[in-house]
Amino acid sequence: MYVHLLYAAVAFVTTRAISPVFALKAVQNGLVDRPDTDRKFHQGCRPLVGGLAIYASLLLAGVHAVSSFDALRQLVPYFLSSLAIVSIGVLDDRFMLRSRHKLLGQFIAVGLL
Repeated sequence: MYVHLLYAAVAFVTTRAISPVFALKAVQNGLVDRPDTDRKFHQGCRPLVGGLAIYASLLLAGVHAVSSFDALRQLVPYFLSSLAIVSIGVLDDRFMLRSRHKLLGQFIAVGLL
């Protein structure tokens, strides 16, 4: 039980540590959300790719959590499908995908399982 808490703590600390780096890169690459008058009332630009930092941290914790290569091999489909979901999110942040395209990508990601 305590081992799982350790991996959760590793993921949390890693996310907190790398989020500023991802935020800086997002700003440098124009992946920011700008306020408008319709729905977004925040002040200033907000970096969008926080999901990448979370995914990287969970991937790191997941790889360290498994005790053998066979267990890691069993998790590969989950890592790939979650990578597909995160990639769809990043593409949506960058290119503002239509909802039907996002849904199609999510179906494909689930198909990887």
